[in-house]
Amino acid sequence: MEHTKQQDRHFDRWALVLIGALIVAFGVVVPPFQVADEHAHFIRAYEVSRGQWVGVNAPVLPADVIRYIRHYPEKMEWLKKPNPDDDSVAPFSPVGDHYWLGRGVIAANVYCPIAYLPASLAMLVGRMAGASPAILLYAARFADAVLFLAGCYLAMRAAPAYRLTIAAVALLPTTLHQCAAVSADVVTVSVSFVLVALLLRLRDCSDGARTKIGLAVTFVLLVLCKLSPWAFVALFLISPKAFASQKQWLSYIAVVAALMLACAGLWHVASASSLEAFRAVRLADGFDMTARTQEILQHPFRVGLFLTTYFLRHFPRYIVTWLGAFGWTHFYIPLWIQPITLLLLLVVAATEAGGKTFSRIERLLWVAVFAVGIVFIHLALFVSQDLDGVQGRYLTPFCLFGLLALRQTRFVVSRATLARVVVGYGLVHGVVSVIWLVGAYYY
Repeated sequence: MEHTKQQDRHFDRWALVLIGALIVAFGVVVPPFQVADEHAHFIRAYEVSRGQWVGVNAPVLPADVIRYIRHYPEKMEWLKKPNPDDDSVAPFSPVGDHYWLGRGVIAANVYCPIAYLPASLAMLVGRMAGASPAILLYAARFADAVLFLAGCYLAMRAAPAYRLTIAAVALLPTTLHQCAAVSADVVTVSVSFVLVALLLRLRDCSDGARTKIGLAVTFVLLVLCKLSPWAFVALFLISPKAFASQKQWLSYIAVVAALMLACAGLWHVASASSLEAFRAVRLADGFDMTARTQEILQHPFRVGLFLTTYFLRHFPRYIVTWLGAFGWTHFYIPLWIQPITLLLLLVVAATEAGGKTFSRIERLLWVAVFAVGIVFIHLALFVSQDLDGVQGRYLTPFCLFGLLALRQTRFVVSRATLARVVVGYGLVHGVVSVIWLVGAYYY
């Protein structure tokens, strides 16, 4: 037993060092604002660092910040070079390949400022020190990377029997690319990892009050960082065996759900103007969100059939872009690598030893959370824009629910062997991805 614990601690150190090294490499190699909507998230985080908790649609930014953002076009992997400085261009003009900037700023205003706290705190310190916009960007990226690393550490410590699966998802190139940026997604992904780990800890250990308090906090944080209806389904994954009676279990779920609804509702009220602005800009682009919502309510079966058909046709693209896609246009490392990566994830999730055996009902519930996440993504994109906007990276916050449902006990692989595979493949895949990014942006 002691030898196993030593092996686990050894794996934790190596995995966290590897995740840290790779996420720093991604943060350094990827040029400014080349993660989807990073320029808009940067502006939102900058505004939060100035105390502007509720976003404004046309923020007044310093000239050097505007110039820095304009210097880097969207989809730079196509253009291969920055824009020339041009102070005559309006701050949020689409000129200079900034088509999404104005829309992105309005969309980012919908997010609660909690999702930007790490980046905003780093920017606040940088601004107090008189740092340039470039320093602010990379300081914010580094802060987000530290938060993600902390989330991985907490998740692996809270659920040690599942640490290999958690590490395998954290080491996906898309995850590293996404979490080495200024984005609301970083806090969302980090909190979701911790949430899954605490659910597993309460299920396996039933160690009481601290875990229950931590779960309540993470559930609330998750719905504040990003609207996540699947989190409400995940409430029923809270183990009833950790409570003295079913009544206490249901009461706990009801209290946490009420807190989630109250916090999300308060932010919705506070940011109502941002949501209306988002509706208006989508209407200008030809997407009537109100009409599409009504269509779902009035014709749920027809819309459901349409979305199901679309999903069945396009889920291979989701998998490819989830396993290793980068940038605005989702260029990816060679496609033949993706099946190997998917196989690795499935094998690790299914054969990692440890933890209590999942009952059939538990397995169905874990799959249900994953399925609700998939459904919500499609409904949200159906309402607000074209379904072609569904991206593989959207799966990251709730993918562990689907993967862990594969856990079985008939055939397991030794933890030492799986640990070597996860770290070794993660290292190779990560390094290849960094080299690929260097070639895509600089040559």
